[in-house]
Amino acid sequence: MGYLCDFCGERRAMVYCRSDVASLCLLCDRKVHSANVVSRRHSRVLLCQRCNAQAASVWCVDEEIPLCQNCDANAHGQGQGLGSTSSRASAHKRMTTINFHYSGCPSSSELSQLWSSIPEFEVPCMEDYYDASVCELGLHLLTINQHQNVY
Repeated sequence: MGYLCDFCGERRAMVYCRSDVASLCLLCDRKVHSANVVSRRHSRVLLCQRCNAQAASVWCVDEEIPLCQNCDANAHGQGQGLGSTSSRASAHKRMTTINFHYSGCPSSSELSQLWSSIPEFEVPCMEDYYDASVCELGLHLLTINQHQNVY
């Protein structure tokens, strides 16, 4: 399942906030970063869902998971000293997400565009649990940088 959220300790951590030095699930990310104008400026990155330790730099389209550079190389046979990587895995389509980060307080629909393949993302729960109007005030601060190349 991966590492648990540093804030609630209940759900899988999906993003990392360097300012808070915290790995957060999407629900807690929204709660923490909608608190005030300063916290909305925090830049967060999507975590690698294999090691849960590094920022994701690649999205494996076939596996539907974000991977860091090391885990991508290990999974897809591009690292040095690798064991047997299946030819099936090495043929996976991947999309680079270099500099993939966001700030502000994205709406549920904006987050669902970013993480549409992540089963832990529960849009109705997010809307019910947190006051969406608090986040809507910060949308002008939302920044999503995504450089994509499919290879």
